[in-house]
Amino acid sequence: MADAVHAEDGSIVMQLMHCGRASVRANKEPSAEAITPSAAPSIVKIPVPDRTPQKPEQPTRCPAKKFAVSSPNLRAPQQRRAVPSLDGVELHCASGYSPMLFLPSNFNLWIDDYGESVADRIRFAVEALHAMPDTIGADRVGSRICPGRDTNGMNDADPKETYAALIKAVAPLGLAYLHLIRFALPSFDPLALVKANWKGPHQQSIFAE
Repeated sequence: MADAVHAEDGSIVMQLMHCGRASVRANKEPSAEAITPSAAPSIVKIPVPDRTPQKPEQPTRCPAKKFAVSSPNLRAPQQRRAVPSLDGVELHCASGYSPMLFLPSNFNLWIDDYGESVADRIRFAVEALHAMPDTIGADRVGSRICPGRDTNGMNDADPKETYAALIKAVAPLGLAYLHLIRFALPSFDPLALVKANWKGPHQQSIFAE
């Protein structure tokens, strides 16, 4: 696939994501666990291969340190022989998946270095995005966010504060881009928030309610 994209003068990026609590057994390997910062299943049913929505399974509450230790292990596809020709990686920090699960105040109930305060709730995403450029360079790393969106039950008390802090924390890294999933919100404009705190390249996916 990568070769076909390059043949048309295009670029292709691999998205790194973890479903977290938005998970059902039918969508994964039998031995795979559903792990999250807090042991609460998604309130939204998840489609399975036959497109029938199923109630998500009960996740296991995983120590935040275990999540954090995995962030330096994120490796670019260029480091793997199976997919040597991809152009970069994007950290999926949106849609109620991990690592977004650490961000909202209503879901992240930790009282350690990865919970409670805004600085601690953004810590996992910040650590991951600091680790990824070490393997392939910041100009090949992007991130995807959806400030203020309540996907899969994410309801932060102050998403403007949370995402402004996250964006400011990673802006100095010189990442390739920031991918904004933009929904129309009554409380604030996510695009204005990005523009006020991010000076690098950005792109947006726009969705109407």
